[in-house]
Amino acid sequence: MAARLTTELPVLNRNQGPIAEAIARRAESAARFEAAQAKAIAEIDRAAAVLNVSQKQLGTVQALVAAQQSQRESVAAQAKAGAAEELDLINAQIEAGTTALAALEAEVRLQQAIGALEDAIQRPLALPAMALESSPRKDKEAK
Repeated sequence: MAARLTTELPVLNRNQGPIAEAIARRAESAARFEAAQAKAIAEIDRAAAVLNVSQKQLGTVQALVAAQQSQRESVAAQAKAGAAEELDLINAQIEAGTTALAALEAEVRLQQAIGALEDAIQRPLALPAMALESSPRKDKEAK
């Protein structure tokens, strides 16, 4: 009788299905992460741009407030000296008030932009005190 030699041949593709599924899940997770990361970066960039514009607008409006205050003081001095009418003084006060209101609105937009950026980066900002405390009201109160 002849001796038989038997061996088991390994099945080469035994784990290919689960491995392929794991690779697909990993690729899907990576794609979701990259999409979330891109969305967060875009949101931060947008919020930072709005903050930058808001700061510039506030600076411009504050300069206009200072000019209007100077104009109002000049008209008040002229009215006191009799060189300007009371109506001129009232108009100058209205213009100064309107400009001060615009400055307050610019401050609100700046604070909203700071809040949006804080929301985007999910932590409070440590901005220079100058950016947060430069309001015409505080300048006016200091005089």
